[in-house]
Amino acid sequence: MHGTRGVKHKAGKTYEYFRYLCSTYKSHGRSQCNYNPMHQESLVKVVVAKIREAVIAGGHHGALRSRVVERLKARQTNERMHRDRATIAAMCRATGLSRPTVYSVLESAD
Repeated sequence: MHGTRGVKHKAGKTYEYFRYLCSTYKSHGRSQCNYNPMHQESLVKVVVAKIREAVIAGGHHGALRSRVVERLKARQTNERMHRDRATIAAMCRATGLSRPTVYSVLESAD
């Protein structure tokens, strides 16, 4: 399926809507497949219901929770590393010192 954004103008207002359609239709045209559009809201409801059903009925709730927590922690670590790199780069610019020198100064401060 291919996601697409539509825009309608009616009575001086602009309306934006999202829908999905057949990828084969999108890439090869009507000769290969029909248009078959589906509104995003409807598709999301079906997908979320199926995921809930699979997770709850399959008894995978704990495993899913652990996986989500693990990914959130990894994201926080990546964000922290990015901020730390930016801080060290700013220190290098402000002091005129090289990165290895700044790192050694920071390590000796610990």
